Amino acid sequence: MQISGTSQLEVIYPICRTFLEPDVWNGLLKEFTPEKNVRYFEELIAYRISEPGIPEFLPGLARLEYAIFEASQQGREILPDVDRREINPSLSMIESTWKNFLLLTDSKDGPPNDSPERGEARILVWCHPKSKTVQYRAATDEDLLVLKIVTEDIDLRIVAAEGKVPIIAIEDAIDRAIENGLILEPSSLIRRERGKSKAWESIDEQFIESSFFTIHCFYHHF
Repeated sequence: MQISGTSQLEVIYPICRTFLEPDVWNGLLKEFTPEKNVRYFEELIAYRISEPGIPEFLPGLARLEYAIFEASQQGREILPDVDRREINPSLSMIESTWKNFLLLTDSKDGPPNDSPERGEARILVWCHPKSKTVQYRAATDEDLLVLKIVTEDIDLRIVAAEGKVPIIAIEDAIDRAIENGLILEPSSLIRRERGKSKAWESIDEQFIESSFFTIHCFYHHF
């Protein structure tokens, strides 16, 4: 993506800007020319990290802010229908040697009250395929396991056996990832027909699709 002047940097990196004095920020803006990609901002501050006024954690924060912006752009192109389970294409994982970045994203007005601390962190950033909202949070062990299962198409029985857990526990974890939008799943082929009443128009898709059959058994006593 090409920048249009320098205004795009202010849109993508608003939190980074709060940690920089106006003269430092303006000095960075002067480094940009129309042919430079906005991601050059991260490279630039990493190169100038030893200069006064540029915090050590800023390149990592810039990486997170760009991932949030990128997810918002890619989210518009996510197709809800897929042929098989797959990772949400807008998903990215930010690995950092600084913690507490997520606390900074909650600060809307003025410089954040908290500052990052040294420590390993993994942050997932993605756009929910249905709500089209950008979401981000610390990656959990469950997240990483489900992503590995889907990416490598691992048999759930193998995962359950190695983890010494019921297979339904693995299935539940995958269902949570689907609900959260981390994983895309094919639309169910088992669908209830929409009624002709206008009341059906407001019913969410999840209530007219089913991932399983319900078998009705009628017992006759002779």
